[in-house]
Amino acid sequence: MPVRMLVTEGTAADCSQAVELIEGIDAEYLLADKAYDTTAILSYCEEHEVIPVVPPKPAILLMAFLVALRPFVLVFLAVLRLEGWAWRGGRGSSVCGRRDARDDGSHEDRP
Repeated sequence: MPVRMLVTEGTAADCSQAVELIEGIDAEYLLADKAYDTTAILSYCEEHEVIPVVPPKPAILLMAFLVALRPFVLVFLAVLRLEGWAWRGGRGSSVCGRRDARDDGSHEDRP
């Protein structure tokens, strides 16, 4: 297993030096911390057919969770709308509970 080291100033991000460190190393996988989940590193891995094993950043996990949750939220909102329709008495009633001007008080369905 090859070992390489680069000395940089203390303010330099480690991920900015990663591509230079892994260039020329023949490997199937790249094991790295989530700080190395950058476009440059992932593109290098794709170009050189290296499989990156990098945990995603928390923002990516949050977005995946929200995308997965979306269908349930849409169904919930649809149910609330249907329930609201029943609670307000169907056609002819307003949101505030006042009757529509055309409503004669009967509860028959209109065409």
